[in-house]
Amino acid sequence: MFSWFRGLAFSLGQFLGQFLASPTGQVSSCIIDMPVEVSKAVEDSSLRCRRKKIEATESRLRSENTRLKKYCTDLEKKDEASQIQINLQSTSYQNQLQQKQVDISHLQASQMALQEQMLSLQSAAQS
Repeated sequence: MFSWFRGLAFSLGQFLGQFLASPTGQVSSCIIDMPVEVSKAVEDSSLRCRRKKIEATESRLRSENTRLKKYCTDLEKKDEASQIQINLQSTSYQNQLQQKQVDISHLQASQMALQEQMLSLQSAAQS
C-alpha cells in the first residue's frame, strides 16, 4: 500500500509541477480571463450609467424645449396683439391729428377774417 501512496504522490507531484510550470496553464488563463470579464462588466455598467445620464439629459432638454416653444408661441401671440393695438392707436392718432389740422385751418381762416374786419374798422374810424 505504501508503494501505491508513493505512486499517487509521484503522479500528483508531476501533475502539479506541469500545471504550475506551464505559463499558459489553466490557472493563468483563469487569472487572465477574470480581469477581462470584470473589465467588461465594469464597462457595461459604465455604459448603462452613461446611457441613463444621457436619457435623463435628453428628457430634461425635451421638456425645456417644449416649455420654450410654448413661451415662444405665447410671445408671438402677444406680439401680434401688440401690433394690432399699435395699428389701431396709430390710426386713431392720425385721425385726431387730421382733425386738429382742420381745426387749425378754421381758426387761421377766422383769424384772418377778424384781422380784415379790424383793418376795415380802423380805416373807417380814421376817415
